[in-house]
Amino acid sequence: MIETVNTIGGPGRKDFFHLILPADTPHPLSWSAVLFGLAFVLSPAYWIGNQAIVQRNLGTASEREAKKSVLFGCFLKLSIPFLVVIPGMVGFALFPGLEKGDDIYPTMLRELLPPGLAGLVFAGFLAALMSSADSYLNSASTLWTMDIYKKYIYPNASHQHLFKVGKLLTLIFIIMAVFLAPLTNRFSGVFSGFIMLLSIIQGPMFAILLLGMLWKRANGPGASAGLIFGVITSSTLYWIKQGIFRIDDPALYVAWWSFLTALITTIIVSYFTPPKTTESLRDLVYTTKSL
Repeated sequence: MIETVNTIGGPGRKDFFHLILPADTPHPLSWSAVLFGLAFVLSPAYWIGNQAIVQRNLGTASEREAKKSVLFGCFLKLSIPFLVVIPGMVGFALFPGLEKGDDIYPTMLRELLPPGLAGLVFAGFLAALMSSADSYLNSASTLWTMDIYKKYIYPNASHQHLFKVGKLLTLIFIIMAVFLAPLTNRFSGVFSGFIMLLSIIQGPMFAILLLGMLWKRANGPGASAGLIFGVITSSTLYWIKQGIFRIDDPALYVAWWSFLTALITTIIVSYFTPPKTTESLRDLVYTTKSL
């Protein structure tokens, strides 16, 4: 296997070119973390429960078109590892003195591409970034406007009023993002920070979504309890991670254990609280779809 003295990545960097890493590796992407935390929890949680993706599917003309859009998106997603991993491996070999993995891509743009082509690639990168950012801003403002403001604060609000509230919330979220951006310096890279934030909430969210879709006995009190205890679990694991995990960035393990906590809590609380009627669950739960 390939050994390297590259400084990027800190502990476990010698494993960068190993496909399957042992469970006791100091690198955060061991086989157990990737299988349980990423493959079983964070990846399906992103595609099933991510509001920005769900909102795009809800904007299609029919259920058939929504299914086609998901399948086409999955097909495009298969190309992402090649677009991300291969340039990273090339940059890792060409520029061994970089301190952070996030520096590889901009360094390659600056050093390898001529000025015109570098500007074109950077413009494409910026366009993709803006597309993702506006999707999440739109999803966040929609959730807060429709599920909180309209439901609990102003139930009789007109569409025009809700539209203005949504725009105001979008502006507030942008300002919050500007002030919170320096927090990314606390992480080893942008990706690790992104995964950490997702692991706190997406494990519990995926547990209650999965039960809600597949198990007709799941109910609101169970989901609320599962979400609360799941987030408490993930936050606590991050707080005391040095005494539990071998690695400094246990995001994938945190996602797995918070998912299990939320799953078990939701099941227990749902069993001890009144169930929903079969009629109210028609076409919402897989086991009642044909009833």
